[in-house]
Amino acid sequence: MDIQAYISSGAIESYVLGLSSAAEMQELETLALEHAGLRQAITAFEEALEAQALANAVAPPPALKQQVMDALAREGMKSTDSRLIVVPTNTSESQQAKVVSLTAAPKGIKWLRGAIAASIILLLGSAILNFYFYGQYKKISGQYTELMTKNSSVMAKNEILQASYDMLKDTSMMRVQMNASSPATAGSVATVLWDKRTQDVYLMVNNLPQHDASKQYQLWAIVDGKPVDAGMLDINNKDGLLHMKNIKGNVQAFAITLEKKGGSPTPTMEQMYVVGNV
Repeated sequence: MDIQAYISSGAIESYVLGLSSAAEMQELETLALEHAGLRQAITAFEEALEAQALANAVAPPPALKQQVMDALAREGMKSTDSRLIVVPTNTSESQQAKVVSLTAAPKGIKWLRGAIAASIILLLGSAILNFYFYGQYKKISGQYTELMTKNSSVMAKNEILQASYDMLKDTSMMRVQMNASSPATAGSVATVLWDKRTQDVYLMVNNLPQHDASKQYQLWAIVDGKPVDAGMLDINNKDGLLHMKNIKGNVQAFAITLEKKGGSPTPTMEQMYVVGNV
């Protein structure tokens, strides 16, 4: 067996924290008898756990000590017999009786008090430790979920960027850059990629001004001199290429106009922002 791999599997942590099954505990204890490295790993985790607990120890309420001591005192009083026992002596001469007082608490009571106090301390320590580790588990679990969400988002964006890059390299993909159609829309730029084989149209928004919520940009294809709706676009989408509607026929140009939200059946020429010839 690869002991290092076994140590890294988390079996030791589960064993020390009491989370292992009976079979797992038996297996680890058997292996520990044969491998010194495993015994050292167990000891190291126990010491680290103890150090962590001490570093994050929370002091019990000040009144708790007095409550414990009062409870122990009451228990001691119940266990003490204040009666006197008369024990005959061996001296036949006086025939006197020896009086023995039992008002003093037996030695066993003192031990019992210590045991009870130790048990209470251990119980409090265990509760605090459990609470701490549960908090740490929730914290780490939340961080792990957040990290996985971010990782998934980054991977998705990378796939989109890779797809965009592959399209730009494809020789069958026609690239049409649309620039400002008038001085009023200076600085506006958008790029169309049109696949001549499949008629798929993709749009990249390079720079278009923001608009109010009642408006929306619309892409048009000029086919045989007539405008054809190529789809609505979300200017806030920053994930690369937008897949628009398929366009067939003799495409001569592409243009973008600002229309009412949801689109228009015909373009508003006064609101044309960019245009580019094929």
